[in-house]
Amino acid sequence: MKICQSLGSVSVLLLFAVPMACSSSNGSANGSGGTTSTGGASGGSPGTGGGSGGVTASGGANANGSGGKSGTGGVITDGGAPGTGGKTGSGGATRSGGATGSGGSITDAGPAVSSAGCGATLPAACNTTTTGPCTLDVGGKTRQYFVVLPSGYDNSKPAPVVFAFHGLGGTASSLLPTGSQYGGGYALYGVQPGLPNAVFVVPQGLDTGSDAGNQYGWPNTGGQDINFVKAMLTWLETNLCVDKARYFSTGMSYGGMMSETIACQIPDLFRAIGSQAGSLFGGTRNCVAKPIAAWITHGTADTTVPISGDETARDMIIANNGCDTTNTQTIELVDTARIGDAATTNVTCTVYNQCTAGNYPVIWCPVTGEGHAIPSFAGVEIAKFFAQF
Repeated sequence: MKICQSLGSVSVLLLFAVPMACSSSNGSANGSGGTTSTGGASGGSPGTGGGSGGVTASGGANANGSGGKSGTGGVITDGGAPGTGGKTGSGGATRSGGATGSGGSITDAGPAVSSAGCGATLPAACNTTTTGPCTLDVGGKTRQYFVVLPSGYDNSKPAPVVFAFHGLGGTASSLLPTGSQYGGGYALYGVQPGLPNAVFVVPQGLDTGSDAGNQYGWPNTGGQDINFVKAMLTWLETNLCVDKARYFSTGMSYGGMMSETIACQIPDLFRAIGSQAGSLFGGTRNCVAKPIAAWITHGTADTTVPISGDETARDMIIANNGCDTTNTQTIELVDTARIGDAATTNVTCTVYNQCTAGNYPVIWCPVTGEGHAIPSFAGVEIAKFFAQF
């Protein structure tokens, strides 16, 4: 399935298809669901035993097998979902640009919790493709990730940490600020400008084993990707001065799914997530009923990853946070990339911020008529949401 997406002057080709039964009990809490697409449709539902599998596509434009081509008019690959069957989808556009509106009403930031790495000598750089990635052995597999430090990094001041997970068909290097195949506006999902003092961690997914090859993603088979996250947290806390009370995660498509897997399985380790066109394919079985704040956006016309999967994640988090679903607020945003489109440019987000768990709001931003896309306001609003903690 080819889904050509506009991203400024760069087109984005998402290789992605998922099952309609996103929250089927056949899925495992260890996985993120998904389907295989080869230009047609195949039957099935999310698999058991860790949600293994991935999304494949034929006839794509990933010329170098690691994110595709860049440049005006070029194409790149991104997005995706895991799984072992399902139905293909189409449509959508990845958006870029600014935003208006506010991120909610969060006032209790709380004190920082310093890691053991405060005061430690800075380790060798692993923040660009030139320096190379950091590596960890996790369950007998070598896992890679990049660590992008803020320009004013101070080993005496604990910094918040933002994990940015790529989509299927993308790579960690494609999200880096320098040499990004997606262009500067899409680097780190556009969140970094709003969080200039944060440490950004960009993990590399494993090959999902799809027949197209090089389809890196987050199937979390046997908990392998959650274990990877835990290992990265240990490395960060040992080697850098980070704020253990402020770990955040964001991503689009498969990256959004990984962020929601974090919200499901290790909400006690993360303060908030920002999910874009994601899903909780494994349903809520085996999720940990602890609060986590969440900002979620999804297109109502997304046939690649149906919005119902994100609705499942939203409802789970609202329930775990004890948020009142009748006493809510709204904020209005504008998807500037859609001005001139037939579809409306105005987006109404619902803010669930009356929560018994305390300062754990949920902001839900469905985009009417949008396909499998990142709305123009996402990066700005996610940064604003995280910064308020």
